[in-house]
Amino acid sequence: MIDPADPPPLPEAGFTVVEPQRDREVTVPDGAGTFRVCIRFWEDDLLQRDEFDQAPGTWMYYLAAATADEARATALERFPDAATSHPDVEDARLDRPDLARLSIDVQRVGLPQRMKAGAAFHIAGAVDVPREHLAELAAHLDATFEAAVVAHDAQSVFFAVTVNAESHEEAEADLEDAIHSFANAVGIDEASTTGSSSGAGARDVDELLTEIEEYRSRYRAA
Repeated sequence: MIDPADPPPLPEAGFTVVEPQRDREVTVPDGAGTFRVCIRFWEDDLLQRDEFDQAPGTWMYYLAAATADEARATALERFPDAATSHPDVEDARLDRPDLARLSIDVQRVGLPQRMKAGAAFHIAGAVDVPREHLAELAAHLDATFEAAVVAHDAQSVFFAVTVNAESHEEAEADLEDAIHSFANAVGIDEASTTGSSSGAGARDVDELLTEIEEYRSRYRAA
């Protein structure tokens, strides 16, 4: 039996952790004038469904607006059209009598993590970023999130972060925003996650490294 107090095993040969280099940090625009609006709703029969079908319906919008209220109003006018992500729900109306709960969250893009302290999630995955920018990416994620790790082997680049957020969708959106803004700042045409998994709760750096190793094993087996 493995003692839970024992440190995690060292990564296998050929797997390298990228150390954040403070002098490689990238200045990213703060997102002023752009808001992310997330609309989520739960139907009355949610708990009667299969356990894998109990996630709330979620629509997400990225909008240029002068105020958060203007962004909210615009998203409601457009609902459900033009959302960046949404479930396959035929009857997408907010005035349905079977809605048990409705949540509308408006956030300025790039909102500092310290403003969202409380609930936290951890995300591990693979990311498509040129190797020459890995030190900059590690520094950027480390400066943006509560904790972050970037590592790579001969084939792929992996990451894990702890994100302060109220939901999985918000945490994943914060991560994608951070990667996209980083790519724009360093002049990369495209940078995005090629797969990820998330869970509730914060993880420190050592725990994030373990999350990467576990994700990497699943990624290689897929």
